[in-house]
Amino acid sequence: MAPQLWDGLAGNSYRPAKGAVPCRKRGEGMETIQAYAALRSASGRSRFDPGAPVTTANVKEFHADPETRTTAARILTALGFTVTGSGPLGVSFSGPADLFERIFRVTLACPPPASLSIPDELAPVVERVSLAGEVTFWDGP
Repeated sequence: MAPQLWDGLAGNSYRPAKGAVPCRKRGEGMETIQAYAALRSASGRSRFDPGAPVTTANVKEFHADPETRTTAARILTALGFTVTGSGPLGVSFSGPADLFERIFRVTLACPPPASLSIPDELAPVVERVSLAGEVTFWDGP
């Protein structure tokens, strides 16, 4: 059976069979990259801390304050990215692949990098940046 494709956040932990290629290479739809910047919370708690699971009861403790959201969007725009959305936990943005490589000091390849370096100007407001893109769900074992 052919793989099923879904556009969503990259980085799922499922690995396809050896030799399978679950992502696109440059020139195959990778000219514009989409990403998500996870904002630092107003409380100082990190949702990436394994000892601090996010639940429906405590999710507001992980929300960024509105000024943090505005600052992150302003900085991303000044760096040349297009902000495509924001919420209490993060900011979605996009830009050319070469801009991502220069700003986040990464070489975009297949498979995509697991993490990106946060530029100094974003570090006070952004905790982590994740690339978004095509995710392939492979059928059965």
